[in-house]
Amino acid sequence: MYSYGERVNGAYHCEFGFMTIGQKSPHIISGLELTGSVIDGRATATLQLKNIDWKQLNQTLSDLQNSGSQLFVGVFVTNIQNGEVQEEKLYLPIFPHKYKIDLSRTRSYFIPGYPVEVVAVVRYPDGTPAVGVPVNISIASQQDSRITNEYGGVYSAFNFNATSSFRVDVSSDGLQESKNIEPASSPTGSYLYISFTHKVYNVGESLFLTFRTPTAPTNGGYIYYMVLSRGMIITKGSLVHGTLTTGSVSITADMVPFFRLIGYYHGNNGDIIADSVWVDVRDECEIKVTVQHNTQPVVGKPLDLEIDLHGQDATVALLAVDKAFYGLKADNKLTAKQVFSTMASYDLGCTYSGGSDPAKVLVDAGLSLLLKPNQPGGKILGVHHKM
Repeated sequence: MYSYGERVNGAYHCEFGFMTIGQKSPHIISGLELTGSVIDGRATATLQLKNIDWKQLNQTLSDLQNSGSQLFVGVFVTNIQNGEVQEEKLYLPIFPHKYKIDLSRTRSYFIPGYPVEVVAVVRYPDGTPAVGVPVNISIASQQDSRITNEYGGVYSAFNFNATSSFRVDVSSDGLQESKNIEPASSPTGSYLYISFTHKVYNVGESLFLTFRTPTAPTNGGYIYYMVLSRGMIITKGSLVHGTLTTGSVSITADMVPFFRLIGYYHGNNGDIIADSVWVDVRDECEIKVTVQHNTQPVVGKPLDLEIDLHGQDATVALLAVDKAFYGLKADNKLTAKQVFSTMASYDLGCTYSGGSDPAKVLVDAGLSLLLKPNQPGGKILGVHHKM
């Protein structure tokens, strides 16, 4: 299709090869050329790996992948009306598996006596979520099977009395990823465990939380919590302390695209017992805007636009960009995903949830903790690296 909307009719010619590191031009594999028709701007070309003569190349697909080579696809399209030829080149990375399994959101440290929650995200090699994919999860002798949601995520909780480190195995379509989970420690043997329903929340929803502790302090007290998003404290509150305490937090636009909830209480000897969780929020702008037109655009004539802010007050800025600009450099196009990714980079935390001990829970969540500031040997703990 041309940038002004006209669809092309003509013919295409495809050639395939591979580009190795250090080469200036790709190595074209002879005998794999494909030709066909382009009808109303559409055409399909398929290359089967079994059609490649690997003996002639003297290497396998795994060899190419291990050497960092990329598959090359060259496409030439000829417009049958005017004979104009357009060329496009693609370099595709080679991956050993169809999916990638990410276990970074699973706690690295489990809290003794409480469920172990496994959070896995399955993605395609380009980073897009793999939706509707069967996933098998196993811990020790327990197993569970789940289907990935719209974000490629699966969640599963296991109840067993672990006292030492163990391994989590997650597999899908022949690919397996593992993670070793270590026991968290506490100088006083006191813990706080926060649980909630794992999913992607919407702005306006309520997040229901459960705070569990082995015992309640003899002097009563409260469980305090705060919400951190984009490096800022969004809200905070407190609940009367018990061995099982419930509460809720209303999700606002300030918490997009995710937030951390940190809970803590003071033990009998004044020490801080803490836990933290990571909560995903659906990417959504605070102010909704819709731009549309009711007439067919005509070159050289004004066009009336209807801008709907859905009842909200705001200043609207308009920017018109020729489609041909994106045709020349499409990878520079600003998208909503890029905006939310930048917002997420403001996070100060080091890990997704929990920590090796109560002090590390706060530090890993992006907080600085001042320990015994008025006593000799007092020190400040802070984040030393980004996640």
